[in-house]
Amino acid sequence: TIINNIQYVSFEDAQRLCRRNFDKKIQPSDFWCFAGYAGWGPQQLKGELDRKSWYMCSTDSGTLLEELQKQSSFIDPRDAGLDMWNLLMELTNRGDLARESQNEFEDLMLKEWAREHLLNNKFDKFEATPSLSSPPSHVIQAGTLLRASNKDRSPFLLKHQEFHKSIVLVLEENESMSIGVILNQPSTKSIQMELVDKITKKKREIEIPIRFGGQYAIRGKSTLQWIYFGLKNNDIGKPLSGGGKRMEERIMEGETFSYSQNDKQFLFSLCTQEEATSAISQGVAKPSDFIIVSGLSVWVKDPLKLLQGQTQQVGLTNEVRKGNFEPISIESSSKTSLYEAIWKKIQKQSVLDVINWQTNLVLGKEAWSIGTNENDVNENEKDELIEGIGEGFDEEDDSLVFKSDVKVSQLSDDALKNWISTFLM
Repeated sequence: TIINNIQYVSFEDAQRLCRRNFDKKIQPSDFWCFAGYAGWGPQQLKGELDRKSWYMCSTDSGTLLEELQKQSSFIDPRDAGLDMWNLLMELTNRGDLARESQNEFEDLMLKEWAREHLLNNKFDKFEATPSLSSPPSHVIQAGTLLRASNKDRSPFLLKHQEFHKSIVLVLEENESMSIGVILNQPSTKSIQMELVDKITKKKREIEIPIRFGGQYAIRGKSTLQWIYFGLKNNDIGKPLSGGGKRMEERIMEGETFSYSQNDKQFLFSLCTQEEATSAISQGVAKPSDFIIVSGLSVWVKDPLKLLQGQTQQVGLTNEVRKGNFEPISIESSSKTSLYEAIWKKIQKQSVLDVINWQTNLVLGKEAWSIGTNENDVNENEKDELIEGIGEGFDEEDDSLVFKSDVKVSQLSDDALKNWISTFLM
């Protein structure tokens, strides 16, 4: 017995009770079935109560069961149980508090979680099973730039929000993993550099933001990655493609080389701080030719799928196949390549602080937007709210969070903002 008239029984015992129920006093509708359970360690629940994470309420079992049974016939998983929670808040004289927080960020995220995990997938209009027969048209390799999905419902809404509207540079593709860095996410840290002009001998200090590249690091190696981008003098550091060969090595081996927009082999290089400082001091490169990234993003490849030859279903190739990322073409109709346009945009970002974080966010989004097909615009963003069966909400409009007038795309942006304020500020 849990409380009066509410007992915990196994599924087998429930079946036996119904079979032996000759007077029909026990009905299948008298039982509730739960998948999984919530658990707490010693004193954990008490600590959460002390922190006001939970409200204590007392109610008789009859009232509780009656209200649950009332809702069971028309409950929608997308509501995430919030209607019942609001009812209990009303019964405990906390209705005003519940109404104040209704459809705020936390409620909306909970509804999206319920939609993802509790709703039958066959009703999901957003997700489509990617085709395994058609390989990606773009080979993912070191030096490739990727942009996060342009889907209305971001694949990074509920987890890995740092990838929402991100620009990712691939650093390495090997048999066990894909390694990359996020380029358009500045942190609160920076590196101060003192430069000496080779002609005037004057000293000057510059500040280069350190960007958040990912949650991982390679043991025994620096967490900082110095990345050089340039169409000229690309003998700085180690090129990210072309098998690690420098330009002169490719020429000596008879390979043609051009800095045209169709040649992406030597757009990016990894270098050391010493190489960057030397190149800037000698006038070979400008400070804006470099960015500094802390941390790596890693996509581990399933060895079993590799053994089975399912190379499209592992690493970043799989992420592209599923539509979570898309390669950015180097080519552009303008004189400036898309890579160069993106680089110039993210260079306008500065060291993150409480004043400029929204400006940085806008610049990061603008960098992400570069290269988007102008015709590839979500029609949902043009649609006006249509009245539905709810309280002024169109419950069948999948571009909106259930029973709200908030666009899912806006909620994804808000989730990224919350991630930045929690982990980077």
